[in-house]
Amino acid sequence: MTLLIALCFVLMGFGGPTDLAQHVETVAFEQIADPVERWRPLVAQHFPPDQVDTALCIIRHESGGDPTADNPRSTASGLFQILGSLWGPYYGVSRSELYEPTTNTRLAGDIWKNNGWSPWSPYQRGACR
Repeated sequence: MTLLIALCFVLMGFGGPTDLAQHVETVAFEQIADPVERWRPLVAQHFPPDQVDTALCIIRHESGGDPTADNPRSTASGLFQILGSLWGPYYGVSRSELYEPTTNTRLAGDIWKNNGWSPWSPYQRGACR
């Protein structure tokens, strides 16, 4: 039986159970139907637990969960639509770095910590309260 399982791993292209488990975890993350919910674990690393749902609401309204989102009328980029012209120089990051989900979320967490939700228009409009 063990030999049969090992043969299946090899035929499927996996080196063993660990490779298969990593593959399943990656596929599960990528297959989350809601493009915003997939960012919950990352958001939870940079926001207090009581702010995670609000942060996800901001993402939903700002980028729809697309880390490559651009605002054609401003320098806003990434998940939280961080203004590259304002926050990029402040944090010493380039606009291209704002497309990296971890960088964008880390900066958003810091911006929130220092300014609350006021920098984000969906919150100002009452969409995420």
